[in-house]
Amino acid sequence: MTDEPRTVPDPQAAPPRQIPPEQASLEEVEGAQIKGRIGGEFSSVAWVVLFGPDNIMKEKDRVQPGPDGSFSFNLPPKGKYRIVLVPRPGLTLATRPSFHTLTIEEYGFSGVDFSVLKTVTAVPH
Repeated sequence: MTDEPRTVPDPQAAPPRQIPPEQASLEEVEGAQIKGRIGGEFSSVAWVVLFGPDNIMKEKDRVQPGPDGSFSFNLPPKGKYRIVLVPRPGLTLATRPSFHTLTIEEYGFSGVDFSVLKTVTAVPH
């Protein structure tokens, strides 16, 4: 037995925050990049766009997915960013997740993954 006091959890305390499955795969890494991969019909994706910092209307950077669906951005300045997939002209994408929101500090992220669930061809009016 020890003389150290024990702490009893407060029954009124908030339960641990549940992490959505889309964010559970994110991993903060010491690299200077944001990396991810697109699964599904990624050939329908024209661009992976990075918006920010702290402004989801301001485009910071855009990259084309690689032949294996991978993409990466150089680590941007500190702030909050949103990453969105943009379809090829004439197409609409259904993706999971719809977007990723990341708060960049001093480290990059890997596992910023998307899955293209469905591609729809736009019908002209």
